[in-house]
Amino acid sequence: MMKKIILYSLLLIHTLLASCSLVNVIDQVPPNDLVPENAITDEASAELALNGVYSYFQRNLNYIKLGAVPAFSSGYLTANKALLNWEANYEENNARSTTFDLLDFWTGFYKAINAANTVIAEVGKLPEDKFKGARKEEILAEAHFLRAMFHFDLLRYFGEYYKMDSDRGIIIKDTPTTLNTVKTGRSTVKASYEFIGQELEYAIKHAPEFTEPYRVSKWVAKALKARIALYTGDYTQAASIAEDVIQNSGLTLAETYQSFFEQGYNAPGLLFSQGSDQQSQEQDYRFDAYGEGYWSASESFENVIGDDPRKAMIIGGDADWGTQLPKLIAATELQPVYYFRLAEMYLIKAEALARNGASLSEAQAPFNIIRDRAGATLSQATNQQELLEEIYKEIVIELGFENGHEWFAAIRFGKALDLKEEITEAYQYILPIPLGELQVNDLLSQNPGYEQE
Repeated sequence: MMKKIILYSLLLIHTLLASCSLVNVIDQVPPNDLVPENAITDEASAELALNGVYSYFQRNLNYIKLGAVPAFSSGYLTANKALLNWEANYEENNARSTTFDLLDFWTGFYKAINAANTVIAEVGKLPEDKFKGARKEEILAEAHFLRAMFHFDLLRYFGEYYKMDSDRGIIIKDTPTTLNTVKTGRSTVKASYEFIGQELEYAIKHAPEFTEPYRVSKWVAKALKARIALYTGDYTQAASIAEDVIQNSGLTLAETYQSFFEQGYNAPGLLFSQGSDQQSQEQDYRFDAYGEGYWSASESFENVIGDDPRKAMIIGGDADWGTQLPKLIAATELQPVYYFRLAEMYLIKAEALARNGASLSEAQAPFNIIRDRAGATLSQATNQQELLEEIYKEIVIELGFENGHEWFAAIRFGKALDLKEEITEAYQYILPIPLGELQVNDLLSQNPGYEQE
């Protein structure tokens, strides 16, 4: 009977969340406050609540936007037919605070963060004897990682993540929202990274070893730490952590580029992905977007990839509206969404070494492992700058359309303003804060370049 009560309470949380009509999740009392405080009382209910946090990868189409928005922004993805009616805002680099889908994109992250906050707060109160072994700390660690990941994605989409001295970071939410905490100002970029870093340290210390790619492990926490170190210019740390993941995670690269995408959740080297089941996959927009040719690789991308051996796996045959992107729909069974994979660690290591003054041969080594696995020509660089040019192209080809790598690399490599004529100002690197949020939170400031809208 108690299990049924717990399940009912948690289902009520999600029902109320879905039906809420207020403007912004940050500025409302969360649905969790509307149910009994004992909804999370033991390991079973804690696991159920944690699964609820994971479920946010399936909501609000955030999972598809995390790959598509930056790909459209970079000009490497083009919409042959509007699938969801928001593509043009990003393809034209012309998003505005009133763009109709922007508020959903923003609030989707904060709903997920609030769910993670609830797990952390409520599980933290429970005694150890409610759990088997180290499972309490593991559940908390998974929630801490997810909270870090959601904050990081908010930062790189809505904050000046590339300026460590900027005051335009994000709103940090580390407790469940209440009437007393509905309004919060932005943190600085430095403080945003510090908070995310603290979350990752907890996850690295307490998260379980790798089991399945749709569950958090200490190794994906290290992978995110390596990515952030690269973004923030800590190249020594980026190279070191990437090497740690490569050598000690127990994961290996798939034998070929093509086989990686065909093996779905069984693919060697898949560190972390959104989970799927048959029902969710049948409702997945990716198969229309990338299978029917609604969205296709652009001419700009084709110019980058040239005759690379991976081309057939990335740019497929003709579909109803354009060409397919086979890599994103190629799994023989359930189809992952690629958030972190081992190949990225090799490219992080190569870039970090190249930027940090390592010898040319040392920096080329991890880069050439990825090229060799792809059957592509190994590095021809004769100096650091030439190698960095090769690495940028490799990021676009190897990791393109997955999790924004091509767009964030273009900014990092100083190439974003040259990608296409629609990008004329650096403020376009990030998105505006949605008007709906600004209207209810007078402590929040708009991003530069969007203030006069």
